[in-house]
Amino acid sequence: WLRRSAMDSGSVSPSAGGIMLSTQVLVWLAVGGRGALIGAFTGAILVTMGQQYLGEAIGSWYLLVLGAIFLVVVRFAPGGLVGLLRRIVRIPAHHAATQDAWLSAPPPQRTLPAKSRLAVETRDIHKSFGATKVLDGIDLLVPTSEVLCLIGPNGAGKSTLLNIVAGDVPATAGTVAIFDTDANRWRIHRRALAGMGKVFQIPSVFAELSPADNLRLARSEALQPWDLPVALTRFEADDARSAAELPLADRRSLELAMVLAWGPEIIILDEPAAGLSHEESVALA
Repeated sequence: WLRRSAMDSGSVSPSAGGIMLSTQVLVWLAVGGRGALIGAFTGAILVTMGQQYLGEAIGSWYLLVLGAIFLVVVRFAPGGLVGLLRRIVRIPAHHAATQDAWLSAPPPQRTLPAKSRLAVETRDIHKSFGATKVLDGIDLLVPTSEVLCLIGPNGAGKSTLLNIVAGDVPATAGTVAIFDTDANRWRIHRRALAGMGKVFQIPSVFAELSPADNLRLARSEALQPWDLPVALTRFEADDARSAAELPLADRRSLELAMVLAWGPEIIILDEPAAGLSHEESVALA
């Protein structure tokens, strides 16, 4: 569509796409299923064919029918038609024998660090991306058993500092210590084994697995056994759908449940309520 517009008029402007094209793409993903690439193609084919035949049969009323189909799919099959098909053909005992053996195996032994007065300590942290200075000499002390909040406007460098603590990105200069041990040269997995867990700004779960499988995976290498809060135990038996089908608030809660089930000593939460309503944020808290 855009290429044809460019060839005909010699330019591309926002009006060439317009609200209809944007809405169509959204409908394709919702109807077909956003959890897999084939879902987008399936949605595009079905919706385009439906528009053609409905347009010929009922004229402009096809938009109303298309809107009704969109609402029904979003409400009753949030994973789209592809996700619905997966749920129908899914075998409850999928890989049951392998899974039972996996779950019955003892978790690997991890040696947690000796407790100290400070869980996390950063000294004179600097971070630059090219010529842009993001952090300039940050000192951060987080005592054990304390909840510490970083508050600031977008672009202040909060996520960058948390990523440096977690090992996602290296600092340009400065030091990071975890439980009084220099962690500057530790990769992400080494910091995790020292007892650090993280809830990401964008929910990070295994979308193709069920919520229950996500939890089983987290517990399979747990640092230490932790019981989940009652509000999060609902995921333990949720095997009937994939994590991709969960609404945003539930994906947030599932990720938090995975981190807790893994048994960390330190938990980093990077804007855990981003994208949630006030009521969902209160429930998550």
